[in-house]
Amino acid sequence: MTITTKASREARMVLSFFLSSTEELRGAHPRNIYPDNNFMEVNARAVIERRKVNMRNTSKYDVDGVPSLKEALPLGFQHTLAMIVSNMLPGVLIAGILGYTGNRAANFVQCMMLSAAIGTLLQLYTVKIFKGVRTGSGLPIVMGMNYVFLGVYLSASSSFGMNALMGAIVVGGIFMVFLGFFIQKILRYFTPTVTAVVILALACDLIKVAMRNIGGGTSSDTYGSSINFFFGLGTALLIVLLGHFGKGFVKELSILIGMIVAYIVAVFAGLVDFSSVAEASWIAIPKPFAFGALEFNPSVIIMVILLYIIAVADYLGATTVCTNGAFGRDVTDKEVSSLVVGVGLGSVVSGIFNGMPVGVYSQNCAMVAMNKVVSRFVIAMSTVALFLGGFSPKIGAIFQTIPNCVLGGATLVIFSQIFTSGISIVKMNNLSKEQLTIVGVASAFGIGYSYAPEVIENLPSMAQTILSGSNVVIGCIIALVLQGLFSLKKQKETEK
Repeated sequence: MTITTKASREARMVLSFFLSSTEELRGAHPRNIYPDNNFMEVNARAVIERRKVNMRNTSKYDVDGVPSLKEALPLGFQHTLAMIVSNMLPGVLIAGILGYTGNRAANFVQCMMLSAAIGTLLQLYTVKIFKGVRTGSGLPIVMGMNYVFLGVYLSASSSFGMNALMGAIVVGGIFMVFLGFFIQKILRYFTPTVTAVVILALACDLIKVAMRNIGGGTSSDTYGSSINFFFGLGTALLIVLLGHFGKGFVKELSILIGMIVAYIVAVFAGLVDFSSVAEASWIAIPKPFAFGALEFNPSVIIMVILLYIIAVADYLGATTVCTNGAFGRDVTDKEVSSLVVGVGLGSVVSGIFNGMPVGVYSQNCAMVAMNKVVSRFVIAMSTVALFLGGFSPKIGAIFQTIPNCVLGGATLVIFSQIFTSGISIVKMNNLSKEQLTIVGVASAFGIGYSYAPEVIENLPSMAQTILSGSNVVIGCIIALVLQGLFSLKKQKETEK
């Protein structure tokens, strides 16, 4: 019987596939294998398994990618450096205001590092709950202590006590879990106009913080010295140059490399003090419910829940920086719903461990937008140092030795990306004249408040508590009010 040319060619292709696969896997010539009666079954299974291994997604540019540890650890550690001081600072401030020292103060910082790590993992690795809503957004974001709540944390802790504050944070977290299922009804108010205001106000406030750090930190005796300024400037320029001219890993790790180089030079320049590292203990277990049983004060709970709702604008703004920069799209409704649920769960954990509600760290979102490394596994590696710091005060003390000027130079580069993201939103959405007016006026209020916070000193105490410590809150409220008034005007004109 004659075999057609097409059939012959197909037969040769199939035979070639099995022969090449067998040689590859067994390292033997196929003629020596044919006597094996199980050849087809054994080798077909081996080929499938080998190809599964070869098909494993190791791309750091894919959210589901799992790159090697030698890639993931430094990329993740870069995220840790970008957020660690911001995450630890509330603990240091609160401990100082409440008069805590020694182990009690260290426990604050440890709990906040542990809460940030757990909150981040809840957002990265999620479980489906109901109708597509999950326990986290699944986006490559890093969570940490939310500065929107710093004002209420400081005032409520002194007026009502830490037990009542922790109770309000836990109740507010539970409220956010349920709000996540209905957040789409609120999202229609958070238009690109409001989001742009939030991002611009946030960026300007953060840039101000970075500039103060470049000066050495306002509490430092050397604040404003020329050596601090030049170290901060040098760190920023080095990171920019590495990011622009570097190739491959150097480009992706420009922030980490720039900070390490600047840190080493700072050591030799005598700008690094290691005394706190020597004094810190190696191991200390974070203590949940450190202030005793939770108390539930209605006034504090209402105040905290109001801030949780307002803070949605902050979460939305930060995640928009991430999705726009890394994926070229806006955040989806399902992602926002799941994000809010994850924030609630993370905040419950943080309340149990004496921390603040968690929030999305915009500096890490900006970093993702810069280097396009979106692997969840890479972001998860940023929690390694946080978990270590959560159980070892010495790790936290080591991070605190980073000079403010070095940290300021690095974060200035990152925060600048947040600012450009806000401008990009304005450009991408072709905002109308009315919408641009809202962006301009609301941003001016938010940014202006960061330079003159004393303007709200004579407002009612509850208003001061809600507004203090965050220009994002003021900017967002002004934007929502103006947006509502303009919409009402359009509605009346339509009815006529």
